[in-house]
Amino acid sequence: MTDSSSEYDSINEGQYEAKIGEKLKNNQYQIIKWLGDGTFSKVWLVKDLITLSHYALKIQSSQYSDAAIEEIDILKILNENENSPQWLDIQKNNIGNQQQTHCVKMVDSFVHIVNETLHHCVVMEILGPTLLDLIRFYEKKNSSMSIQLGKEVTKQILIGLIYSHDVCQIIHTDIKPENIMIELNEQQLKQLINDDEADDKKKKVKLNNINIGDIFIWKENVLINVNTELKFKLVDFGNACQTNQQFEEIQTKEYKSPESIIQAQYSTNTDIWSLACVTFEILTNDYLFNPEGEDEEEEMDDLLAMMIELIGPPTSTFLSKGKRSSQYFEKNGDLKRIKELQKFTLSNTLIKDYDFEENEAKNLEDFILYALKWDPLDRPSSLNMFLHPWLKQ
Repeated sequence: MTDSSSEYDSINEGQYEAKIGEKLKNNQYQIIKWLGDGTFSKVWLVKDLITLSHYALKIQSSQYSDAAIEEIDILKILNENENSPQWLDIQKNNIGNQQQTHCVKMVDSFVHIVNETLHHCVVMEILGPTLLDLIRFYEKKNSSMSIQLGKEVTKQILIGLIYSHDVCQIIHTDIKPENIMIELNEQQLKQLINDDEADDKKKKVKLNNINIGDIFIWKENVLINVNTELKFKLVDFGNACQTNQQFEEIQTKEYKSPESIIQAQYSTNTDIWSLACVTFEILTNDYLFNPEGEDEEEEMDDLLAMMIELIGPPTSTFLSKGKRSSQYFEKNGDLKRIKELQKFTLSNTLIKDYDFEENEAKNLEDFILYALKWDPLDRPSSLNMFLHPWLKQ
């Protein structure tokens, strides 16, 4: 208890507690209300007193300034390439004329100094609930997302990855439902901004005009109708890197690629592994891989065993690329600590456990297994994933 408490305190030690009504950056941005917490930051709803627009303001902990600067640099690259000839060409020839990059947009950045302590601040467009919130909404209804909506979500994530990978040369490294957010329409933005003014009568009228089973309520009074055209964006580029960089630790365990476990070189296609895991999750409400163990080594053993059970063993060529391969694998390619493996077929699991029709199960299996290759060099690009037949059916 003491350890986790002290860890929490150390994370929060450098946090800046803004006050409602406070003005930052030469009185330009006024704090309206708290929106949420990141691991090393707090996010606030602010009003730009010059343009009268509303934004989300992320105030980074003073203890993580280097990470904040790196994220701002990445967000600048994402902003700068929106009208690049390469992106316009990809839209025209491959993905259709998209108005969006499906990546979060930074509006401004500045440093807020308090008692000689620096807090890096990022002003961003306001986004709504996460994809994880949407999954939990379906879970509560004992239901799951329709295949059609699942395809639409997957396509939009892939457009964000095509833009990040091919146009900006950026690897996200942490694709998961928490890092994919729903864009708010004008009415929802008004509900979020003016929640103090919204009265019960207005809410009742709104609810009476739609099927209550199709909406979930976010932030107390923002109504999200899942039967409308939802737009999704990639967020949290705090762990992202450029393609010429390599971080030692990347990805959240349930979405972790083989190369990040054995510490082989990773690439843009590392995000593709995570995307396949997310696609399975949004259509089933379950993780594709949910490793368990007493410590990280046991968890990674379990995760590698699950991978082998689904896609077969890795090649010796791939294992030879990993700095940590010998930690998990024998010289003959067998796992060191887990010997009993039980192969399973994804389509059978979808039919038996999730009531998929056989044809739907086979098509989804084909899409997911297309992405799940041990070596990132054998994995399809985000554009090739976007062009897969499953997304066109």
